[in-house]
Amino acid sequence: MPGVNLSQSIVEKSAYQAKSGSEKGRLVVFGLFLLTLAVWGGVRVGMSSYDKKITGVEQQITEKKASFEGGVVNDIADVDARLSLINQEKVNQIYPKTILTGLEGVILPTNLLTDFEYDFENNVITLKGEAFGYKEVAQQLMAFKSSPLFSHTFVSNISQKKDEEGAPPVINFQITTAWNEQK
Repeated sequence: MPGVNLSQSIVEKSAYQAKSGSEKGRLVVFGLFLLTLAVWGGVRVGMSSYDKKITGVEQQITEKKASFEGGVVNDIADVDARLSLINQEKVNQIYPKTILTGLEGVILPTNLLTDFEYDFENNVITLKGEAFGYKEVAQQLMAFKSSPLFSHTFVSNISQKKDEEGAPPVINFQITTAWNEQK
């Protein structure tokens, strides 16, 4: 039989195979030890580099804190106080767009507005306009009174004028109302 060593006994052959098997086990254990050692070393190197980066950032923060002088901090606090005051006033401010949008929904298309005034201190709106009759003025007054945006509505001035003969008379009216702020 080719490849069979007849001069070697079975006991010697099994001892040789056991020896080579235990050597393979030793190599595997040694390889695992080296792999563990390499991973541990990599983790240590990584932690060391992160520690250096963190130390560098902490130094930068310390330098920036030291560079802040009392005057700079006071300037920042002053600007912040002014900004909060401006924002507070902005919340309390009434914008004409809101008022005009509310008026748009209430003004009847048959009436022609000729003047608009708004008193910011008292939230009072004064409207001047023209209508073709007293009925249109009354309808306009009722439109303001029925709207939740306006209160204390009254006609402060009303007059009739006739431009040409044969032309229908034009009623000039002035309505004063208070604006109810919607917040």
